Amino acid sequence: MFTSGFSEGTANEVNIDGKPEIFEVLLEHVYTGKLTMSILTAYEILAMASYMQFTDALKICKEYIKRQVKRWSPTPDKIPIGDIYQISQLPICQGEFLAKRCEVFMCRHFKILKTSDVFLEAASEEFLKHFLELTDLAEEDTEKEVLELVVKWLKFDWDKRCTHAASLLGSVRLGLVPEEDLQELLDDDIRSIKECEQLLTEMQEGNKLGLSKFKLSGKMPQHFATRSTITAPVTFCGYFKAEEGGISTTTNSSFYYFDKRSKCWKDNLTYSFVHIGYLPSLIVVDEDLYAVGGLEQIAYDGYSMPMDNFCVYVPEQNEWKNLPSMKNPRSHVQVAHLDGFIYALGGLECNDLSSSVERFDLAKEEWQELASLPCGFHCVAATAYHGNIITYCKQFVDGPFSGVTGGCISVYSPDHNTWHVDKDKDKLGDDMPEPRLFQHEDQLYRVKYEKPEDQNSAKMYEGPSEYQPVVNKVRVERCEANDMTVSMGDEVSQDLIPANAVCAFRIEDDVFINTEGFVIKTDIKVDKDQSVNVDLQEWKAIALEEECGGIANFTFDPKKLQCIPDIDESEEDTDLSDGRSDTGLCEYDESLDSDMGSLDYMYFWG
Repeated sequence: MFTSGFSEGTANEVNIDGKPEIFEVLLEHVYTGKLTMSILTAYEILAMASYMQFTDALKICKEYIKRQVKRWSPTPDKIPIGDIYQISQLPICQGEFLAKRCEVFMCRHFKILKTSDVFLEAASEEFLKHFLELTDLAEEDTEKEVLELVVKWLKFDWDKRCTHAASLLGSVRLGLVPEEDLQELLDDDIRSIKECEQLLTEMQEGNKLGLSKFKLSGKMPQHFATRSTITAPVTFCGYFKAEEGGISTTTNSSFYYFDKRSKCWKDNLTYSFVHIGYLPSLIVVDEDLYAVGGLEQIAYDGYSMPMDNFCVYVPEQNEWKNLPSMKNPRSHVQVAHLDGFIYALGGLECNDLSSSVERFDLAKEEWQELASLPCGFHCVAATAYHGNIITYCKQFVDGPFSGVTGGCISVYSPDHNTWHVDKDKDKLGDDMPEPRLFQHEDQLYRVKYEKPEDQNSAKMYEGPSEYQPVVNKVRVERCEANDMTVSMGDEVSQDLIPANAVCAFRIEDDVFINTEGFVIKTDIKVDKDQSVNVDLQEWKAIALEEECGGIANFTFDPKKLQCIPDIDESEEDTDLSDGRSDTGLCEYDESLDSDMGSLDYMYFWG
């Protein structure tokens, strides 16, 4: 600008669009190589870096946003979701993976998007129509809410936007919106447009005819097409079948998901999981599904070798990717995520207990070995809670199948790489359902099961369970000398929960089910004094008949997953890895936006 013959080179004063404080951040980067940004400044820094053509700063900004956008939990006052829209529309992002990731982010947080004045003001009719045609909206986002977004966008500047009303309504699945909501949302202004009134008249005729007959008539099929992305518990299932010579092989392992509407598991995909392993543990981090460990598909004399495999399914790209293997091959490993690390705890090594603990650094893509589990402990549940990893461990007489002596909670401190074991032990039975740790509204709970005094209550349901739930709040407190105390808090009354086959329990008016060590929140709401019995019958199918690995709650598109390709051996290209020295790594600065609940970066580029 100043040396290439432009007018700015001889001008006494040069005006630069943008905020002075944003320009100051970029100027600091030019002189020091340090670029400080947060979730609230990322868009403005990216836009000004593009305007000023600061190439290195552009790469850092784009990489930061690409990695962090999946971790942000937006609220209208703290994370301006309108900025995400504007990032997706920047010319430098068009056609890139970053733009797609921003679109997915907006779909995932659709309820907040429609409250953003920035989005309502800036979004074009072309983009909004494209957005409405996406199938990535989450299952719980009803078509009524999609219609609400369209109406809000039109009303934001009705005089200029009214000509787009018919086109946009044509992209809404109006057949999925209850008639009373159509009447409420579509006012006289919208109905005064001839094409809109004609469309609504046809929908009203369809309602009179009946939904099923109207759909069969073939009229406006696009208005009855459900959006395909769902959020559901997922797992891998299968079993061994015996063959000659003491050799057994697994059946074709299948990817199953639990359809909450039909209350049954659906087999979505069947193929040989050579790369993934048999019955891996699962965890979802930043909307990607990670598969950890598992077993070889061939067993000799009843023993199958554990695997060290580690891979990830990225929904945006619809592909599996191999990641660096664990240092210790294991099956039935417990997994948890905390501060950018995936922890793998315990498990089985050739039918022997494993005390191994290691974690995977998602930024550096490498495993680190940590302090082992206390001797003789078998980890059956793990969760991240208030900066620590909380586990529930069983203790056995001699090995994993020799009889349970008890169970207790153990706490791992990442800051000190140490374990603290609760001195109070639970009495556990050999055949009881697995105890579980889970969080609900930032409170940690432990659920275990005991045989009821009245054995007749177990007769109410078909199934093997003869246990009633015992649910306690868990308190984890830090003491002097970096020690911790773990204690059981108030017991949550389960008087109105009979023994049942689905291991159900309640927290206030919500009913939960514990299956294969995974806690799922049901759609059952109960009053304070209401007994939960008949409704649980509908959930019996949650108990899997085949052996399964871990279960995780995952958002994905079943239609895409049916056509999933083999694992891609190559790693995703990133801007920070091509020809860069180690000084290109970032340092975390938690002080910038600590109240936001997320980490922000201070980058050093060299």
